[in-house]
Amino acid sequence: MKRILSLLLAFVLLSGLLLSCGGPSVEVDAPGSDTAAGTEPEITETTMLTDAVPELNFAGAEFNCASQGTATNNMFDLWVAEETGDAVNDAIYERKRAIEERFDIVINEPLFGNDGAITSAVKNTVAAGEDAYDLVINQMEATGRDVVAGYYYNWNDIPYVDFTMPWYPPSLIESATLEGKTYSVASDLCLTYTQQTWAMIFSKAAQSDNNLPDFYALVDSGEWTVDRLTEVTKDLYRDTNGDGTRDLGDFYGFCGGASPVAGCLNMAFLYAAGQRTVTVNDDLSLNFLLGTEKAADLAVKLNNLFYVSDGSTTIKETSRKARNTFFMEGHAAIIPMQVTDFNDYMRESDVDYGVIPLPKYDETQDEYYTVCDAGSNVLVVPVTAGNIEMTGAVVEALSAYSYNYVLPTYIDIALETKGTRDEQSVDMVRRVLASRVMDFAYLYDGWKGWTFKADKLVLAADTYASTYASMEGAINAYYKTVIDFFVK
Repeated sequence: MKRILSLLLAFVLLSGLLLSCGGPSVEVDAPGSDTAAGTEPEITETTMLTDAVPELNFAGAEFNCASQGTATNNMFDLWVAEETGDAVNDAIYERKRAIEERFDIVINEPLFGNDGAITSAVKNTVAAGEDAYDLVINQMEATGRDVVAGYYYNWNDIPYVDFTMPWYPPSLIESATLEGKTYSVASDLCLTYTQQTWAMIFSKAAQSDNNLPDFYALVDSGEWTVDRLTEVTKDLYRDTNGDGTRDLGDFYGFCGGASPVAGCLNMAFLYAAGQRTVTVNDDLSLNFLLGTEKAADLAVKLNNLFYVSDGSTTIKETSRKARNTFFMEGHAAIIPMQVTDFNDYMRESDVDYGVIPLPKYDETQDEYYTVCDAGSNVLVVPVTAGNIEMTGAVVEALSAYSYNYVLPTYIDIALETKGTRDEQSVDMVRRVLASRVMDFAYLYDGWKGWTFKADKLVLAADTYASTYASMEGAINAYYKTVIDFFVK
């Protein structure tokens, strides 16, 4: 009976979402009103909210989007081909059907092979003045570069989009906006912004066998730091295959991923430790933060964790599958992992595991932080889009629907039921998602900022100052060109 009542309630709420022209169906506090500055609001049970898009009819218009994916490798943001019985897939399919019916539109298949194909298509159509795409959902790094090339609209000129609503991550929107201009955003429509959030996973068997501490308790007490992670894993190396050589057939306390630990994983550890690369002042001057004493000290800590500690290793292969398989086959006690990996790999695994945040810099750091991998998607609108009223209405409605139905389905089913094995891990996943941060330098990195270069500082920690000095000029000059684009 409770299940039937829940289904009836869901139907009533869905009807309200599709038919209402205005405000929330339930009164809620302002999103993020009691959270630490720069972090996401705490993720709890979702309160149903309706968007404020009025009743509109676009008379069968086609809504064309360019988004990453193929028929067999869909990024899972906007579009799926059909219902399959998978709860998340079917929630996305139902979202498409509901929004098509609401606005009398047809959402066409958006899938391109990769971010480069999308960039080429947008560049060519913008150069030709062609109204080809109403929306582009593309990889964050590629989009940061393409924004500065002038391909995209200022979202603040697009009607119906309300960035105060909780389906837009507050720290990302704040970071995306400068001089009243907002070009690149994410919403709960972008499921990849949740999926590619960085966390950590530990083996409960390894924890028990090696008398490791209660990691949940360490997190709760604020003692989960880079130094503590190194301390608890440094003596765990075992030559389990007995060949007398440290290799990938042995057991390690910590596996830091591909060698060298590059790109977004390296950046995730920096951000988790409260470190940032570049910030923008009110007068639009820039603070370059990797030249500080703290940044140099953090690089030494991470160098010790990733490369020096006897209990740590890296692997040659760069794929997520290789790192996760290494863990699932029992070769590591702790590894970093993206939220999507719990669903993509761990739900099929027999490993009993737990989820915890990335470590803090030290115990005086107030909060745990994390970032979303820069391979996740963001939303942009080409300057040649011919019907921005339709774009704004559809994006707002899709985002609201995602907030109410798709994201809760992903968290509750893909993560909690299939992906995590205990209530403490479920709570930790929610805390990790609530700790996401984003800043201007990361969002608009465009492969020319620090995101894919700061790994060299960690790799060469003993020569940090000289390595930083050799790189800072070109990178800092790039960020100044981004500022110039926003103020022109």
